[in-house]
Amino acid sequence: MCGLLGWYNLGGTLPSDMPLAMAALTARGTEACGAMWRHDSEAAWYYKSEGSLLERVWKIQEFVNLPDKRLAYAAYHARTATRGAPSNQNNNHPVLYDGILLMHNGLIWNHAEVWEKLHATPPAEVDTLAAAAALAEGGIPRVIELCRGSLALCWV
Repeated sequence: MCGLLGWYNLGGTLPSDMPLAMAALTARGTEACGAMWRHDSEAAWYYKSEGSLLERVWKIQEFVNLPDKRLAYAAYHARTATRGAPSNQNNNHPVLYDGILLMHNGLIWNHAEVWEKLHATPPAEVDTLAAAAALAEGGIPRVIELCRGSLALCWV
């Protein structure tokens, strides 16, 4: 399954060993990777790509760790594709649905049923989008009500 790494910062910069932690996260998935972050008083930003996090650590850090910006948080995802091809960026994490950026580790076994109950059509094949749609409709209570499987979620 995939892997998540999250970091909330009161000091404004990433720890110097964050690239090492990102490299370790690669063991959880090498098919795609992504990151989402926010600098103080700015909207959230995100990056995603086919391929391993290890191959993109330094590129992602260029976006996240800007010297003139105070970092509020950063989250990283390493993907092992279980549903939806990594070549389609809509399947990679973070997913964007109705203004929600979401990363997921696990499997949502009943993703098709979730979409039926929401009377909506998934914009891509990845099961993670079902959790994002449920979250957009009714928050965590709706995710708990509808989604079955194993879920670790990180969203903004």
